[in-house]
Amino acid sequence: MRQFRLCWEGRRGQMASEEGSHMPNGARVILQGPAIVALLWVALFAGCRRAPAPQAHGPRPIVSARAIQRDVPIYVESFGSLLPMESIDVKAEVTGKVLSYHFTEGQFVREGDLLYVIDTNQYAATLSKNQASLEQSVAKLANARDTLARNRQLFAQKVIATNELEAAETMHEEARAINRLAEAEVRLARLDLDHCTIEAPVAGYAGARLVDPGNIVPANTGPALVNIKRMDRLRLDFTIPEKYASRARATITPSNTVYALLTPQGAESVMATGVVNFINNTVDNQTGTIALRADVPNADTRLWAGQFVNIKFLIGEQKDAVLVPYTAVQNGQMGPYVFIVTATNTAALRQVAVGLRHDDLIAIDSGISPGETVVTVGQMGLAPGVEVTEARLPLNAGARAPTSDDGTPAK
Repeated sequence: MRQFRLCWEGRRGQMASEEGSHMPNGARVILQGPAIVALLWVALFAGCRRAPAPQAHGPRPIVSARAIQRDVPIYVESFGSLLPMESIDVKAEVTGKVLSYHFTEGQFVREGDLLYVIDTNQYAATLSKNQASLEQSVAKLANARDTLARNRQLFAQKVIATNELEAAETMHEEARAINRLAEAEVRLARLDLDHCTIEAPVAGYAGARLVDPGNIVPANTGPALVNIKRMDRLRLDFTIPEKYASRARATITPSNTVYALLTPQGAESVMATGVVNFINNTVDNQTGTIALRADVPNADTRLWAGQFVNIKFLIGEQKDAVLVPYTAVQNGQMGPYVFIVTATNTAALRQVAVGLRHDDLIAIDSGISPGETVVTVGQMGLAPGVEVTEARLPLNAGARAPTSDDGTPAK
């Protein structure tokens, strides 16, 4: 109470002094009464209220990890789609009506398996006709051969003139040519008849049936009957930025095997490895990329034609690379940076030059030395010089807490 009275008297004296020195006479008359009492109470409590004591902030909790050093592969990340090593549109080689089909859509077919049958009546008749013509030509050739033999004997005996011998020789040559033509027509007719049964040209997976029985299909120019894709080996076409072109050309040589690691969308790990065996002879000026191709073994058919994959194209190895967790690197106005933990358990900001990412790690080309401790969680609000402490993660937070021999959490 005494303190309140002293405070009141002090504030009253101060305000009276201020009124006398700053306010005009008319204003002093107006402030007499209840208004000045209210004003005095507000000033009293404003002057007597003490400022709150500053709260003491403890060390900032963070999660940290040490920078490590090891050899890592150098790869260029890209993406692409898988293509079949062979993709064949099966078409009719003869004109005719489709009678039947003999495969299941989507099934694996072996080379030589029956796919379609086309009406054979016309081609069987043509073959019979040509065979008859061949027999006729054979008989004519035999007759011309006998006639030529007789005329040669008669000419030797000077019974016939030279022109008769020459006429016999000409007839023999004509008969032999007609015979060869008849043989060719028989072979052609037999080939057309064979083409009425359409077989799988390669082993692979059949697509959808594109022509139903009853349709008339023309030879060669008609629609595809079915598509067959060979899947035991796939082809991967992809591109990389042109800045890696020189290194890729130096790496892809007949004496060096260069690999591409394939991870399909939705997969968590690499599912296949391809051998890069081709680099294009020009850079695409519109995209600034260069095309490459890899041969991908796929005997177990885990991959499928047309599948989109992420690619890691290995172009070398970086010796003694400094690696930190990827989450440690932050981006600021001055570029990438990390917070390191000093020997006094305070944070320090360090600008870094980053290299390639390797799963959950990223290479640091400059700015960090092996063994230094970097902050991986807790960078938000952190500043240089702030004291930090290692946070104890809960067991269900993605990192298992250390335990002692009896299974209880370590102290």
